[in-house]
Amino acid sequence: LLRRQKIPLDRKALRTPFYEQCYVAAPFAFLMGIASDFSVGKSSAMVATSLSIMALTVVWFLWVQTRWYDMQLQDSRWRCFWHAVRSFLTGAFLMLIFALLTVISTEM
Repeated sequence: LLRRQKIPLDRKALRTPFYEQCYVAAPFAFLMGIASDFSVGKSSAMVATSLSIMALTVVWFLWVQTRWYDMQLQDSRWRCFWHAVRSFLTGAFLMLIFALLTVISTEM
């Protein structure tokens, strides 16, 4: 967001977007945690419930992120949606890399 707004990165500039993102990340993490609890069930209904909660949570998160980018950048909805998807996928990719590095380091 700050890069798109051409605002230099510093503590003061990062503070507001950081706190705004915390309000979105907390329910996202909570709902994904609940969904992962359902995924350990042996029944297919539990797994389906888990996947449904995860899918709805990702859709909700992308909707909120798109609206946030729209309010901040006042750009087209599709461009804001693209920013939301790109940032979500970047975060997911980084978490996957860190998870793999953690697994690799604990097996050594």
